[in-house]
Amino acid sequence: MRMIATGAMLGAALLALSGCRRPKPPPTVRIWMGPAHTCTALKAGPPVCWGSNESGQMGELAREVFARPGPVAELATAKELALGARHSCALDASGGVRCWGTDAPTIPPDLRAKKLVVRGGRTCVVPATGTELTCFGPGPAAPDLRNAVELRALAIGDAHTCVAGTFSREGAPNYDDVSCGDKPIEGLTGIRIESLVAGAQHTCALLPDRTVKCWAAWEKAASSVAGLLGAVEIAAGDRHTCARLGNGTVSCWGQNDHHQIANGTTAAAPKPVPLFGLVGVQELAGGGDGACARLGDGDIRCWGNNDKGQMGDGTLREHDVPMPVKL
Repeated sequence: MRMIATGAMLGAALLALSGCRRPKPPPTVRIWMGPAHTCTALKAGPPVCWGSNESGQMGELAREVFARPGPVAELATAKELALGARHSCALDASGGVRCWGTDAPTIPPDLRAKKLVVRGGRTCVVPATGTELTCFGPGPAAPDLRNAVELRALAIGDAHTCVAGTFSREGAPNYDDVSCGDKPIEGLTGIRIESLVAGAQHTCALLPDRTVKCWAAWEKAASSVAGLLGAVEIAAGDRHTCARLGNGTVSCWGQNDHHQIANGTTAAAPKPVPLFGLVGVQELAGGGDGACARLGDGDIRCWGNNDKGQMGDGTLREHDVPMPVKL
């Protein structure tokens, strides 16, 4: 007996075949994360963002929560982004800085920057030339930089601001240091730190030997993170920190009440815990009680708190393991 394929049968067959192919995510090249919203730059087209826009921190979109990513045309010329609680800032290729949202400061149009950092309602800019740190909005006082020769890294916490750079001493050679407020951090003098990240009450530094040292905002001495070797990037949320290792894996430590450590539990982790199943990571971003990783294939996976849709999967459910963003 010969079967005759009807149109419905052919359609079902084609649908089944098409369902076997997983659509590739758009190629992403950067990722940034704030306390309640996240953005990524695509290889082509304007950046896309998701999460809270209740204070206009995602531009001219409707002031609501966006649990799925959407393009933000205003960011088409952005080279770098810095995402705060109720505002965001962009650094353009020319060094110009633009900010928007409820806490957005008025940036002088002639200001040129090489780095900007946002924390809460505070915005600080490392100038393109010179060492005079420029900050806007309420927040902790910046360190004394009168003897600075070069500024390389900047991190802002809820009540502290830290810088890493090279400083001069009268009658002595220049020296490398990390300073928070008016005092240097013990254990980091003489080390050329290139990367600093800060949470609400802590700061971490990536050292040239690929180890990490951290300290609380009220401490003046840095301690090594036990068992962490081969780190190439660090990212901090409010109460947790993650490190990307040279082999493309990620380890996290700190508070875990919103699954910031992504190990399936809510128990705090005083030492780094590997995130199993997450490989090929190219970049990390942290903010609030969550984190995201950009993979080599253009995929982005996020974990942690999702009360404002900052995980980008179309839900408001917390992620206890890294889950893909629905780009």
